[in-house]
Amino acid sequence: MNDQMNNYYENTPKPRFSTAIKILIAVGIVLVVILVQFFVFSGFTFGSDRDMRFDNTGLGVSYNFDSSPVFHSNDNRLFFTASRDGVSFRPSNGVLEWNATHSFTSPIVAARGEILAIGDYRGRNVFVYNEDGLFFTVELEAGLISMSVTASGLLTAIVSYDTGFGVYVYNENINSYPGLFYWSVHEGEGMQFPTHAETSEDGRYIAIAVAHLDVFIETHLQFRYINQRDAWNTDRGLFNTQILDRQLVTNMSFMNNNRFVVGTTSNLIGFQVGPSHGFANELWREPLNNRLSHLEFFGGAHFVTITDDRIPGVDESDPVGMVRIFNSNGVETGNFNLGRRATHLRTGHNALILGTDRNFHAIDFRGSPLWSHTSIYDTRDILFLDNTDTILIAASSRADVYRRRRVRANDEN
Repeated sequence: MNDQMNNYYENTPKPRFSTAIKILIAVGIVLVVILVQFFVFSGFTFGSDRDMRFDNTGLGVSYNFDSSPVFHSNDNRLFFTASRDGVSFRPSNGVLEWNATHSFTSPIVAARGEILAIGDYRGRNVFVYNEDGLFFTVELEAGLISMSVTASGLLTAIVSYDTGFGVYVYNENINSYPGLFYWSVHEGEGMQFPTHAETSEDGRYIAIAVAHLDVFIETHLQFRYINQRDAWNTDRGLFNTQILDRQLVTNMSFMNNNRFVVGTTSNLIGFQVGPSHGFANELWREPLNNRLSHLEFFGGAHFVTITDDRIPGVDESDPVGMVRIFNSNGVETGNFNLGRRATHLRTGHNALILGTDRNFHAIDFRGSPLWSHTSIYDTRDILFLDNTDTILIAASSRADVYRRRRVRANDEN
């Protein structure tokens, strides 16, 4: 019996692994080795002895304490520094690309894309820069009150005469009176003055918010053509006026595809401007329950609001420090609760940096957290450079470049 069993086992074919199974086993072994090497050499562990921290690279720029520096980056490693002393441009390694010396008393700065404009409050000259240096200069007809720029290089300036106000648009080819466009209001036309003026990226439209203070407060939101070809059969290009009753404008901007969003003291309102007949059609309106500490536009397709105190008489309101992100359709895409009053807001890379004193948080346009950081210094400004993990932190007399990296929790270096 035993001999029969032994002969049976000896003559029975033994199971063999197929070629495909052998290949799968070999691939699995290789993957395991790669993962082990990753965890070992990257220093990654599943415990709490590793963390993501911002590391001061030692790169940056120094400035005078009282120079009032303003920083701007076009989502890359290169950044502008504009101050009372002038304008400089440098990459994140701190090496100066170029520098322009000025002497301003109360500088006004406007920046978008790779364009930065600077002028003195009540001054007559504006200097417009791009990443190559001086782009063009403008000599204004009256003292500068405020201004804005487009990424394509259009400058819109609000000026103050002795007897009224004016709004002008310039570019690198037409930078003297009357510019591409001008509009003015003088004494005898009632208590009215422009508070905001924005030009569309394609250079076709301008929106001017004109506050009227005769009896009741109201704002006339004027939409006008800029070029004479469109404006020839209109009153100085005017094709639409929206009356915002008992409201003042806090901020406004053209967005992608000539969507236009305006924030007032009581509403957020979205319009579609043009394209064929130049009308401004209201698309949506969102009443506010809180005053806003911040309203900013970013990425051409989104804007963000941060709540301040509750508006008196409103029953339901958000807590102070509630961050809400919307698209140009007025649809909320995300939110984030800071838990306290915001002191800082910066945008870039389709994301936000939110600040409360020395504590900062980065979130994307969906409201998802990217990182948090606590600065050991009083911080003037903080902004993204070439990615959301590389930032410029400006303190009292120096701005330094920080990069986020993985470090040991007990590694003081």
